[in-house]
Amino acid sequence: MKQFIISVVSLIVAMPLTASAASFVVSPASGSYQTGDNVTLRVSVNPAGSTVYTAMLDARFSPAYFEVVSFNLDDAVLPLKAPGYDALDNTSGVLTKTGGYTGGITATAPFATVVLKAKASGTATFTIVDSSKLLDGSNGDQQNGSQSNSYIVTAHQDAAPTQTTLPVATTPEPSEKTPVAMK
Repeated sequence: MKQFIISVVSLIVAMPLTASAASFVVSPASGSYQTGDNVTLRVSVNPAGSTVYTAMLDARFSPAYFEVVSFNLDDAVLPLKAPGYDALDNTSGVLTKTGGYTGGITATAPFATVVLKAKASGTATFTIVDSSKLLDGSNGDQQNGSQSNSYIVTAHQDAAPTQTTLPVATTPEPSEKTPVAMK
């Protein structure tokens, strides 16, 4: 029995500690919209027990259904604009933006607001790809995996048609007045 307990304790000590990976969080994660609607996504960073200093959002979106209308980093995030760290391509559906948190964050914090315009009917996606990065103080990437969100876009439904009554053209009837004689 003693040997069994020692074996179990040895296995527990030898097991690697699994930490939760930091991640980007997109809200709302799903929804239904009509063509022409603006879809506002709020992107946050969840450090999951780490201290995150730099966040690089590398996202892909369905360019047939969405186009990025605006992207705004949160006021607490300092923008980092450099080749490979800052890109927007509505034709191929690529959005890459990078920013830093002065002093780092240890709890979930806002990163940015993305406004997309719904262009066509179908199922549109906004995916944070695994090349995104959430860097700690040693430049270790704490972000793991990808996250894909789906949004339903339907054809815009105009308001119920209003019935318009056109005026009816009338023809004046001849008058039966007697002409007045002029003197």
